[in-house]
Amino acid sequence: MSPLDPAGTDLAVPVADTLSIGGSVAAPGLGVLFVSLAAPPAGVYRIEITFVITGAVETNALNVRLQYNGSGKGDFASGAGVAAILTYVIERATLDGASVVKLTTVAAATAATVYTGTISATRIG
Repeated sequence: MSPLDPAGTDLAVPVADTLSIGGSVAAPGLGVLFVSLAAPPAGVYRIEITFVITGAVETNALNVRLQYNGSGKGDFASGAGVAAILTYVIERATLDGASVVKLTTVAAATAATVYTGTISATRIG
């Protein structure tokens, strides 16, 4: 019998698939995509997003949205007033295998900002 983690994932099955992509856009408008990871195969993933907003000071406090399985999964602090590299992790996300994983803006960005980000999805089950 294979060992199972608390969620019931078979730990004896090797799962080492990691997919990553980055992107950047200047002064994006409302709902603009700035990073898009092609649909990973269906499964359970650890998703890590990292982004930084440079250029002008961004005044929108929650202006980065993670989307997968066709809908928004969370709006993330975009470091309003601070040019910091921010990283967020979703430890267990079940992906449907048909939808892209993407970062978009929630609202139109402040003029002269540059949004840069990465998405990494590591299959864990």
